Order: sequence, then structure tokens, then C-alpha cells
Amino acid sequence: MNSAERLRIPAQIALAALVAHTLGFCFTSLFPGYLPKIGGLWSAISAVAVTQVSPKDATSSASLRILGSAIGAITSSV
Repeated sequence: MNSAERLRIPAQIALAALVAHTLGFCFTSLFPGYLPKIGGLWSAISAVAVTQVSPKDATSSASLRILGSAIGAITSSV
């Protein structure tokens, strides 16, 4: 791994977290009674968790996260 790649990966993670935090904050602020800071925080955490080195890895990680959330929602509703 060269030095340019060592800097690119953290920059991608930081950008993904920033964009996700902004979107989460804006979306959560639409609902009264919810804390926009918490929505932004959870969005940023999710973005960091699914950001991977390659787009294929990111898609795989995101799809597994969605599947896990769906299984958890179905299990809790039963």
C-alpha cells in the first residue's frame, strides 16, 4: 500500500461520515420530539461501519447490515 492510498482511505471514511451526519441531522430535525444530534451521530456511525476499501466490499457490508436489521425487526415484531 503506497502513501497516496494510505491517505485516500481515511479521507473516504471522513467524507462518508460527514455526509451521513449532515443528512441524518437534517432528516431527524424534521420530526418534533427527536434529537437531530443523535440522528446525525447514528448516521455517521453507520457510514463508518459500512465504508470499505472497495465499492464491492461496501455494497456487501451494507446489504448484510440491511438484512440484519430486517431480521431484527421481524424477530421483535413476533
